[in-house]
Amino acid sequence: MSQKLRVQNDVSVIEVANVSKVFELYDNHSSRTLSALNLGWLVGKGRVKPSGTKTALLDISLKVKVGEKVGIIGRNGSGKTTLLRLIIDQIAPSSGQIIKNGSVQAMMQTGFGFNEELTGYQNVSNSLLYNGLTDNQRSDALDDVIDFVELGEFINYPLKTYSLGMAARLEFATATAIHPDVLVVDEVLGAGDGYFARKSADRIRHLIDNCTLLLVSHSMQQIEEYCDRVIWLDNGILRADGPASDIVLEYEKYMAEYLEEENRKVELHQSSLGVDEEDFFSDNRKAEKVFMKLCEQSKSAKNNISMQLKACFELDEADHLVCRTGDDICIRLEANVVGKTVETCETFLWAVSPEGTYIFEATGATHQLSDGSNLLFMSKSKLNAGIGNYFLRIGLRHPETKRIISLCEDNLMLRLLPTNYSDPPYVHLEGMWSGDNTSSAPSRIDAWV
Repeated sequence: MSQKLRVQNDVSVIEVANVSKVFELYDNHSSRTLSALNLGWLVGKGRVKPSGTKTALLDISLKVKVGEKVGIIGRNGSGKTTLLRLIIDQIAPSSGQIIKNGSVQAMMQTGFGFNEELTGYQNVSNSLLYNGLTDNQRSDALDDVIDFVELGEFINYPLKTYSLGMAARLEFATATAIHPDVLVVDEVLGAGDGYFARKSADRIRHLIDNCTLLLVSHSMQQIEEYCDRVIWLDNGILRADGPASDIVLEYEKYMAEYLEEENRKVELHQSSLGVDEEDFFSDNRKAEKVFMKLCEQSKSAKNNISMQLKACFELDEADHLVCRTGDDICIRLEANVVGKTVETCETFLWAVSPEGTYIFEATGATHQLSDGSNLLFMSKSKLNAGIGNYFLRIGLRHPETKRIISLCEDNLMLRLLPTNYSDPPYVHLEGMWSGDNTSSAPSRIDAWV
């Protein structure tokens, strides 16, 4: 931290004065690009005008003093990230002024600028150089990152060979190797599980002990742990500013009432739905093409059996479900087998968007199906998938060859409604497959959005 900031610890390191931010809305990306580059004449137009506007922040004023740990809370769309982006000069205010006194480091998108073709070492070095560190500072920071991530010889391997956990540790360590006057953090406060989660928490605490902190988080536990002051934004307006414990208590009370009302709306929405889902699943042809392509890649196995599969959501015994991120979900799969005993098979689930984008595959336990019927279940404690619409197709296949033994003829249709804690695109499906003749086993994900 600069000498000036050490001595004058009552100085405002950030001052936001009457700041507003209005975003122009366009019907498509092409119109936005043409407008930004003033190239409307290319398509026979003058200036391409927006179809509307969205006020993200309205007349915000606040001051942050040196050494303060300030949490910024509020529902999605309240303007939290917009405020941080303004402070780090990623975007400009529509009106008002932001004055900063000291260096600012943002942890809003770890790994920004990393190149998968370069080694971990090269990526770290380039990132530190980009952030303006001197040769001596960069050398010390490199040693610090290498020591923290514990990747051994893999530090000299291309980033594209890293697992998700290895890459996350490297990106996190690089972002926290710089010691700014002001640290701006948007939800990023750790990397990995267990041992490295603890290391990450210790690293963050050491870093923020020596700087001013601005932290956006939906975790009130994190806010109270790291912050002594909280700013509450609601629909672009500064709703409250005060001691962390007081504002968090007020916010949690508000959110309890808000979520109770949202639950009521969801229940009303669910009760109003019939079998016809054309209001939000108007066309499944694109999804069907993807499912057909997946089937072609996994040609059906030759078996001396006849099998029919039927799947539904256990909650309402229908082929459609409307819920929210984090809700409980259970899928019931009924397999009717006629003929010889089926060889060992595994349960799988494909998910495709209505636009025809393959999203993920969940693989379950192995089973032995014989004459008669077997009921298989996929149960979940929480559905951690991003908001949006999904088509699901469930089937059985050989665990080794992956050849399909049987596939449900109909799709399951899943809709996840927007809530305060669900931002697309995010999928992390956890659950257990179980059946008559097998013990429970966890489902797994082989793709991410």
